This record gives sequence, structure tokens and C-alpha cells, in this order.
Amino acid sequence: MKLIVFEQQATCAPCRALKPHITAVAKELNIDLEFLEVSEHMNEVLKYNVKSTPTVFLIGDDGHKEIKSRTVMTLMEELKQYGKYL
Repeated sequence: MKLIVFEQQATCAPCRALKPHITAVAKELNIDLEFLEVSEHMNEVLKYNVKSTPTVFLIGDDGHKEIKSRTVMTLMEELKQYGKYL
């Protein structure tokens, strides 16, 4: 499994605020993590239908799921829940 975070690091304060938290959660849950700058990854933005930043997806062998949580506790709960299905 892998987490992909679509961000605009230069102009998005929520993106910068989320980064250390999601990095810690991914490390704790042993999930690969990739940050993609939206302006440099338009093919992926279109593929996953990214509408705003930050947007987080959990990618697995059987598909992907958008992660809506923005707090550490709910993020961990949501990743554990969806991780079973991907």
C-alpha cells in the first residue's frame, strides 16, 4: 500500500501543516508515502480527479480510496479501516 498526498507546498498552508502528521502516521503504519506537487503531476491529478489540496489517497492492489481525515487520530483510524480492503 501507498499514500499519495497531492499538495501545493508553496501556497497551501494546510498542506504544510498536514505533512509532518501524515509522515509520522505513514511511518508508524509502515505505509509508503509520496508527496506530489499538483503543478508538476497533472496526469495523476486528472487520474485521481483531485479538486483541492491537500488531497490524500490510499493506493492498494485493488484500487484507491480518498482519505478525508485531517487529524492524526482520525487519519490513523481511517487508514486502518480502508487498509484492510485495498
